[in-house]
Amino acid sequence: MQFSPLLDVITLLLDGTNLSFNIMTTSTILNSNIMYLPPSYYLHANTYCSAAKTTLKGLNTCLLCKKMTNAKLFNKKKPFWGYCAYGIMEYVYPIIIDNNVKCIFYIGNIVADKSRTIEKIRHRCHLTSVSSEKMISALKSCEINADLNKVEKIAQIIDSYICLLSSKITYDNDNLHWAVLDAKQTAETLYSEPLTLKQCADKVFINEKYLGRIFKEQLGKSFHEYLNEVRLQRAKSLLTDTVLSIATIAYECGFSNIPYFNRTFKKRFGATPSYIRKSKSRRLN
Repeated sequence: MQFSPLLDVITLLLDGTNLSFNIMTTSTILNSNIMYLPPSYYLHANTYCSAAKTTLKGLNTCLLCKKMTNAKLFNKKKPFWGYCAYGIMEYVYPIIIDNNVKCIFYIGNIVADKSRTIEKIRHRCHLTSVSSEKMISALKSCEINADLNKVEKIAQIIDSYICLLSSKITYDNDNLHWAVLDAKQTAETLYSEPLTLKQCADKVFINEKYLGRIFKEQLGKSFHEYLNEVRLQRAKSLLTDTVLSIATIAYECGFSNIPYFNRTFKKRFGATPSYIRKSKSRRLN
């Protein structure tokens, strides 16, 4: 019997809505090709959530909110509805096999009461220095007054399908440890933010030193080195594919110090960012 990829099933279920789907694994349950989900699915990376993380305080607020939500779920081991720090509603659902939480997914981006959400936005943005105007504008990308019963039904279907796939497929024992995979995908999605290994470890309730050790063992480089590589590769692409200034590219790729960015870039690629940009201009001419 052939099974459809998990990504196709989720896409079909959410088609025609502004609902978001995110997942966090606490096991190797998703370590197979048919269970593959893009890195953005492992983080709250939609328009609204991305706007909330545009300052360090905003990012830390979101990570703390997710940590508290996960702690509640591990304790209850039952689905529940909740609100994020910025007033958006989501349904939190555990995949439980043999009485163990194998992964957690979140269906959200829901505005239940727009006026109350705006009030929450203004209060939270005052504390985090995030632009309240940008957050309120991002509400256009949210699902307004969603059918909550339908959302719960979608969650049940996804739960059943993941459990079915996990019982039918053969797993590759060489795949990454689930916490390493989560940290790797976090780096690939939040590379523009002041991200740390500790934040990744706290989010999944694992010791920072242990995560750092197994990350380097499995990927051959430290988390910081991997994050820098992601940032530099992204910067190189922006230099050749856009007309953004070098300073703008550096900041968008997570480098707050331009001289450090220039030195690191040259060490990695053997040429400065300005040389790469000039080389692009010469090719076009």
